[in-house]
Amino acid sequence: MKLDQTYLNTMKKNTWTSFIGVFLVLIFAIVLLKNPENFLSVTVSIFGYGAIFIGALELLYYFRISLERKMIEKRFMIGIFLIAFGLISFFENSLLKDFVIFFLGSYLLFLNANRMEIAFNLKNMSQKIWPYLLSLSSLNLILCFFLIVNPLKISGNTYLSILLIVIEIIYFIQNCVLCFGISKNLQKNEIVKKEEKE
Repeated sequence: MKLDQTYLNTMKKNTWTSFIGVFLVLIFAIVLLKNPENFLSVTVSIFGYGAIFIGALELLYYFRISLERKMIEKRFMIGIFLIAFGLISFFENSLLKDFVIFFLGSYLLFLNANRMEIAFNLKNMSQKIWPYLLSLSSLNLILCFFLIVNPLKISGNTYLSILLIVIEIIYFIQNCVLCFGISKNLQKNEIVKKEEKE
């Protein structure tokens, strides 16, 4: 019970943090839709600023968490990597242009695969939100595949931007399902604890 409570609290905090990433990718997709000619340069710049911002947050968060969580989580490594990537993007803009979509698609693929794993973990904990999370993350995995591989061979940045917006909207819904679903379960656990004490 205590382990479940800790897992749910950690998951809730991580989900709130991930809203930042959702909004950054949405901004990127909207810029791509509005300004397709300068897409690659704008993309690399946005990724650079976004990576530095998120990396700095990861480092700040690393120094605030407990020693046990520092040993388990890899926030320091992630923070350094993101800041380094952001700085490199300013000096090697042209080098990174060709890999932006692949990197972005792979990152979103990783996030949604992680969400599928979370869904199965929640199933094992008898959490009712797991089928919704599993369905949404499965749908996003398919869309990420279309983003990276483009099996329909559709040319143009409009296709990519619309696909990104759809993926991020679904990921935003995942976050809402997790946050509100976990909050509801944590409240139930608190009520049960109070009843047991009485």
